[in-house]
Amino acid sequence: MGNMSTLSRFCTGIGPALETPDYNKYETLRGLTTLSQEWMKFHKLFEVDQIRFYSSCRHLFCDPHLVAHQPPDPQTLAVAWTNNAAHNWSENEVSGWLKTHIGLAGFEPLIHVNQITGDVLPSLLLREQRHAFEVPIPVDSLDVLERGITELILLGPPSRLSLQLPVAVMSVSVVVILCVCWMVTHCYLSSRRARQNRLSWLDLQKTRLTELHDRMCSLDSEIPDFALSATPTKVSF
Repeated sequence: MGNMSTLSRFCTGIGPALETPDYNKYETLRGLTTLSQEWMKFHKLFEVDQIRFYSSCRHLFCDPHLVAHQPPDPQTLAVAWTNNAAHNWSENEVSGWLKTHIGLAGFEPLIHVNQITGDVLPSLLLREQRHAFEVPIPVDSLDVLERGITELILLGPPSRLSLQLPVAVMSVSVVVILCVCWMVTHCYLSSRRARQNRLSWLDLQKTRLTELHDRMCSLDSEIPDFALSATPTKVSF
């Protein structure tokens, strides 16, 4: 009996331990598989029919330099994603990325509601994963989210400069709008001043013509009538 117990413990020690399935890891791998399949689809389409490719491509897969290469398998993508800095993002870091990404700021509250961290972001590429959001999201907004996650997986997290880019773009836009408003106002005021100057000049010429006309009338009244009607006489010798 003691030998059986010892054998049981020995077998237990050398046998594989049962692991609890990691649902998030599984869904993340499925999301990366979907990304790899979509890449492969556009890769094949690019090789056989580039006209159809350019009319149906999406996101980064419209880049011919990218789709010209055969995509890596899902396991390779999974390893690359594990080494991606965004993989270790916390909820706050994911939220910060959404705030600085044009078109994704509206998703920021949902990240905290659903406790989404960086490691599970690829799982949001799955259409059936949309139930993770408790609030319905418009299809157009989901398309923007897919693009952002795809860029994050394939290109990595944005640099500090690109994180500041949306703010810089907004600042430049405000400056451009202010400059345009100033130019329009300046042109309007210049045109108005030119019109006023022209009207003033016309009034001055009108006044001068009136004065000239009055002087001519006064000269006519000062010339004697006989001087106007006199005729030359012949002098005879």
